Amino acid sequence: AFLFCLFAWNISNGQWEALNGPPGAEVVGIADRTQKILKLSDGKILLHSGGPVYRSTDNGTSFAKIDDTYVNALIEDASGLLYGADYNVIYKSVDQGDNWTNLSLLVTGLPAQYYGEHIAIDQSNTNLFAWLYDYSVERGRLYKIPVVGGAATRIDPEPWMETNTGFVNNM
Repeated sequence: AFLFCLFAWNISNGQWEALNGPPGAEVVGIADRTQKILKLSDGKILLHSGGPVYRSTDNGTSFAKIDDTYVNALIEDASGLLYGADYNVIYKSVDQGDNWTNLSLLVTGLPAQYYGEHIAIDQSNTNLFAWLYDYSVERGRLYKIPVVGGAATRIDPEPWMETNTGFVNNM
């Protein structure tokens, strides 16, 4: 089975609009702002992008909003825990997104105001690597964040940055 999300940008109204999809395909309606898809190790599918997270338990046939927690970046570790990032918050969920803990309350060294754009986890499941847009300097920066809390470390210098735009396409 395949999950197709087909949309076209409507220049006149500045919004994405659903397309009918390929012949014989069924198009499933999802949230307007959803741009990212994460397939969990148990086969569930999560849709997210700076808004509530939606979950499918039937291989993409239907989606239900989990709750009203806004998550832009999302990753699953090897044990099934979820970590997410959004405006001024790093989240952790032990129940596939039903409930979220504000991990950033246990972390020092993060920017005062930031937006979590990308997130990854190391192979030992002990540190997150988060690309955070830091509003105080108007650019993105990479941080290493312990999953149990503690001091975050900014990875500096950033040798992969060819320009100083502050944005990374993929992590």
